[in-house]
Amino acid sequence: MKLIEVNFKIASILIDCDDINTALKDVFSLVGNSIDADRIYYFNIYKKDDDKFYTSQKLEWVKGGVEPMIDNPDLQNIPLEVLDIFISPLLSNSPFEAIVNELEDSETKSLLQSQDIKSICVLPIFYNKAIQGFIGFDDCRNEKKWTDREKNFLLSVVSNVSGVLHRIEIQNKLINESTERYNILGTISDGFFSLNDKFIVTYWNETAAKLFKVQKDDAIGKIIFDLKVCKVFINKLKKIVKNNTALHSFSYLRHFKEFNYWFEVTFSFHESSNTSSVIIKNITKNKIANIRLKNNYKKISEKNKLLKDIAQFQSHQVRAPLARIMALSDCIITDNYPSEDKKYILESLNKSANEIDLILHQIVSTTKNN
Repeated sequence: MKLIEVNFKIASILIDCDDINTALKDVFSLVGNSIDADRIYYFNIYKKDDDKFYTSQKLEWVKGGVEPMIDNPDLQNIPLEVLDIFISPLLSNSPFEAIVNELEDSETKSLLQSQDIKSICVLPIFYNKAIQGFIGFDDCRNEKKWTDREKNFLLSVVSNVSGVLHRIEIQNKLINESTERYNILGTISDGFFSLNDKFIVTYWNETAAKLFKVQKDDAIGKIIFDLKVCKVFINKLKKIVKNNTALHSFSYLRHFKEFNYWFEVTFSFHESSNTSSVIIKNITKNKIANIRLKNNYKKISEKNKLLKDIAQFQSHQVRAPLARIMALSDCIITDNYPSEDKKYILESLNKSANEIDLILHQIVSTTKNN
């Protein structure tokens, strides 16, 4: 098979592949048989906690009769400085190729010779302007020089593999972020669900399931209008759709009598993705606190008004007997009266004092009862 045909076949294997390991094994097999290589392998490069870079072998293909190295512990967690001879050109996004016996004595040379490698070609995998790993091609029988045709073919293969690895890394990152986000949403005490541009439910957390008595599996994939959720929300959303107006965010308060909970329902429309999300936030504590505050304020206002009314009303009743007491007291102090007049004055004083005492008892009684 011509190399260009192999390249087309490799592209068809890599495009939209789900299992990168299986795909790369198939690709390595095609490449190895096409250029008569004995061993092909993929190493990734990573940073460890000591802030240094290392590399480990992840995948390997070998021709029949060639010893596999995938289980060789010496090819795991290798500090990059150990492979300095060919890592240096790779870091500059350049290939490394050599006949192993012609290399200067070094750790790299010893490591390659321990794998029976006669000649080698290594190509870097770059994306995001940084090296992510490399793919190596070994000949374990001949000290060969790699032709320009072979090197161009291998560069094309590595370029395709690099693109797929980058795509899969992005996909995995998005999946992990999405999983983490959904895990968080699933544990929050507030209700939450999301809708796509067709108003189909794409997410439904446990709180939403409890509030609306619709299980997650029964909600996801269904049109929200077909589910028995908050009537106020459905009516507001239907009104927007019926009037053919642009979707917009809105919120309102809702009391769930069954749970005696107050919730703030917020509908948010995300224009960039043409999707929507709904948060049913539990505001029961705040609502109860506000209700109590209003009730207390009302009671205090009523009490103050009552006291004011009592003061205004009773002051008139107190003023008359008090005025008499004051006048009679002056009489006793300033004038000489016969004994029979003094007796009248004292009786009048006692009567006025009793009137005041009765009024004070009435004030106290009225205040306690209110």
